[in-house]
Amino acid sequence: MVDSGLVVAKQGNISVKISDNKIIVTPSKLSYERMTVSDLLILDIDGSLIEGIRKPSKETPMHLAIYKARNDVRAIIHTHSPYATAISALHETIPVFLEEQVPYLGGEISTAEYAPSGTKELANNVVNALGSKNATLLANHGVVACGANLEQAYKNAQLVERIAQIYVISRGLGKIWLIPEKFILQQKLDYQEKIKSSKMEEYY
Repeated sequence: MVDSGLVVAKQGNISVKISDNKIIVTPSKLSYERMTVSDLLILDIDGSLIEGIRKPSKETPMHLAIYKARNDVRAIIHTHSPYATAISALHETIPVFLEEQVPYLGGEISTAEYAPSGTKELANNVVNALGSKNATLLANHGVVACGANLEQAYKNAQLVERIAQIYVISRGLGKIWLIPEKFILQQKLDYQEKIKSSKMEEYY
């Protein structure tokens, strides 16, 4: 995540759901270069500490809220990638203008309403903006990407930044032509079917 420029220093956080009642989450205020397995924390789905000596990420409430709302999500990555974060500062939605948006992410990339980091309000706003999709922007903050496993969540986080970069470049060049709605609708139906049948891995 650091090497690909999705975060710098101690930004962002990662979690993985390892059972119906347990998640692993990265600690607060520790650089990824220094982080080891012993620094990770195991929490129950309500946020109570099961194992670990460090303080869980400040954004843990957001991770837990997503897991409670989405049975298909087993991994979440929160980044501060530059192009996507720039768009989040505009409180804009990235419309469906690239073919990979719906199959991987579920459609347009909206921006969750602003709330301070680490709050329950932010967690609720993210859940609402995410819906059944695999990514959303956090207003004035960054990105949340999720998936059925850590590899999918990471690839989705990379994809959001790539889409955001192309969107910014395209807007500078002229008018962006969106994919026709009739094609988006069929892709969304296919996406929802993959989610329900737990076959999202076929895309990756």
